[in-house]
Amino acid sequence: MSLIPAAVGAAQTPDSVRGRVVSASDASPVPAARVLVAGTSHGTLTDDKGEYRLELPPGARTLLFRTIGYTTLEVAIEGRAVIDVSLEPAPLTLQEHVVMGYTTQQRRDVSDASAGVTAEQVHETQVATVEEALRGRVAGVQISASGEPGRPADVVIRGQNFLSNAAPLYVVDGMYLRENPNLDPNDIESIEVLKDASAAAQYGAQAANGVVVIRTRRGRGDTRVELRSYYGYQQIPRRVPMMNTTEWAAIARQAYQNAGDSVIAGAATPPPISTDWQDAVFRTGAIQDHGVTVSGGTASASYLISGGYTQQDGVIVQTGFHRYNFRINSQLQRGRLTLGENVALSSTRRQFLDGFPLIDVVRFPPAIPVRDSTTSSGFAFGSDAVPTYGTNPLGELMMQDNWGRSNQVIGTTYAELQVLPGLRYRFNLGANLEAYTQEDFVHRGQLRRLDPLLPARLTSTQDERTSLLVEHLLTLDRSFGSAHRLNAVAGFTEQRETRDALVAYREGYTDENLQVIDAGQRSNLNNGGSRLENALRALLVRANYAYKDRYLFTGSLRRDGSSRFGLGNRYGTFGAASVGWVLSQEPFYPSIPLLGRDVDYFKLRASHGVLGNQDIGDYRFSAPINQGLNYLFGSNVVASGATQLTLANPDIRWQSNRETNVGLDLGLFESRLTVTLDYYVSTSDGLLVEAPIPASLGVVGTPVVNAGSIRNSGFELAATHRLERGDFRLNTSLTLTTTRNRVLRLGNGGQPIFAGPFDVARTAECSDTECFPI
Repeated sequence: MSLIPAAVGAAQTPDSVRGRVVSASDASPVPAARVLVAGTSHGTLTDDKGEYRLELPPGARTLLFRTIGYTTLEVAIEGRAVIDVSLEPAPLTLQEHVVMGYTTQQRRDVSDASAGVTAEQVHETQVATVEEALRGRVAGVQISASGEPGRPADVVIRGQNFLSNAAPLYVVDGMYLRENPNLDPNDIESIEVLKDASAAAQYGAQAANGVVVIRTRRGRGDTRVELRSYYGYQQIPRRVPMMNTTEWAAIARQAYQNAGDSVIAGAATPPPISTDWQDAVFRTGAIQDHGVTVSGGTASASYLISGGYTQQDGVIVQTGFHRYNFRINSQLQRGRLTLGENVALSSTRRQFLDGFPLIDVVRFPPAIPVRDSTTSSGFAFGSDAVPTYGTNPLGELMMQDNWGRSNQVIGTTYAELQVLPGLRYRFNLGANLEAYTQEDFVHRGQLRRLDPLLPARLTSTQDERTSLLVEHLLTLDRSFGSAHRLNAVAGFTEQRETRDALVAYREGYTDENLQVIDAGQRSNLNNGGSRLENALRALLVRANYAYKDRYLFTGSLRRDGSSRFGLGNRYGTFGAASVGWVLSQEPFYPSIPLLGRDVDYFKLRASHGVLGNQDIGDYRFSAPINQGLNYLFGSNVVASGATQLTLANPDIRWQSNRETNVGLDLGLFESRLTVTLDYYVSTSDGLLVEAPIPASLGVVGTPVVNAGSIRNSGFELAATHRLERGDFRLNTSLTLTTTRNRVLRLGNGGQPIFAGPFDVARTAECSDTECFPI
């Protein structure tokens, strides 16, 4: 801190004091700085020129100068009537710039419900996926992970407002992704989660479940080379205590005797075997991560090149994940033109978890050995002496080789032109290209008692996915005087997706080491292929306005057109708005008891908006004609044909998600403690669901209808405390989330609506008197 020399008055305390507050870095005025009489709540705020005037109470000896982004300064009055000071900048969380989608704002100016994770937070723990980096750091975000290596976790933001896909939209350096991006967490610079309608409305139809905006790292400063290497192990910390064979036999004898049945031989005379099936299936897993990054930059150019390798061996045998990744980010500025690209290449291989081994390890009796050389598979599965209807869990894992490989390119390239001061035009071209292969080979052998002996069989899947994005954006970023700031964007965006799939099935392999399609027999073969296409086109506008750093306004409007609806319902218009009031910037704030003294930053927020949803798959508004359906007529004459096998609903329309959010942001003790509180209510109407229909109709699949309504509501609390003592730093975070989900009505005649695996994962249902959560 430095004190600008000021006139020295009499030794006695003057009736008032005036002066000017400037920044020590560039001598610019610091508006809305708080000037307090130490030990009291009596104070004032500096004006737009950094000037202040304060009436002094009797006995005043010291002034405190405090504001967000600067270190607090304490100055003795010493009889002076004029005190000018300069404040040293001290960057804080509320001052950092965050990427809010198409616009960038200071955290303190955001009036939407959003939360971020910085690069430091991502890198301070060893994680293999983006979801792990978010776990426990953002209130309102639920991460459900299976623990299977390489398997993306389920991410749900503010509850389930849709029966099928609840995943958020991911935006990586401007590229829209409907699935979790396969990124190296070490390449991430920031993650911003857009939770309410006002924040997400700029992304329109794809943002109904929230948005995760990811910005990757850029090069800065002198050339820098970073090497990293990590190795660790993983274990299941606690296992289920299981009975040994003697204990199992005693329970089994009692069960058969109570039922009046003959005791099985394995319980009457227990064999000298005691298998803990957890020992057979579980192992010590390992994870390793290695990488190198080279980066650098000047005022007009920057670059970053990185590469890495990650391997994870799961704690269940025959599970694992490998990833090779390479990234190049660069930018070049020449005059008013800026060119750049962000490209990530990755190759992954994942060994899938097969069957239900976690059920069978506690279901299989300990009197059964792991292996049995007399069976066709070499694995034991019980007998009349020790009967069970479970599947040998180790055999199920070892007898099935099920793996998937993905080669993927995610990238954007852009050109930006400075049209006028504060006005920029940007052309953005994005692509997501993925070639996916899955091979599922099941060896010949019996693993379950009384099951038939099936031949060896192979299912091979080839899947190619292409997503292209084109955007034209016009951005305005201007300040008008010292009181007005405007940040706005208007643009056109179009995204097209294509998916080509080929599936082949063969069985009857005489040599099970030849796991290719042509090595299988021709009988019972099955081949299939398909192409799916969809497109989304939109016009958007978003504006952020701040007046005197106190009054904040954000508005978004977007008109989307989706190929997933019929011509009459193809377009929908959705929008949202939010307002904020930075109460701590008001001149009267220092006089408020308690708040004016210890709460440096106090902001109130409110937002309301409507989003659309179109996640129903492709062509659901039309009834496709299935080709290649042959029929035998007359004397063994095969006639080719085609027919309709599914029902369609041409009147399906956009699902509507209406959300209201109120919240407040606090910064206490020079913003070493920040607190965010939110309450939200989200109502989804016209749910896009598959309506149950009688099987007697003889159709494949069910039509999509708009039926029912769901409401989610809840509270969110996020608190972060930062402690710094010299070189020692300690960050402590707390998040608390409550979510209340309620089905308001079903529609469709009140019939229950089922979704998810086996139609039991998610169910919307009502009784005669009330409806229940999903």
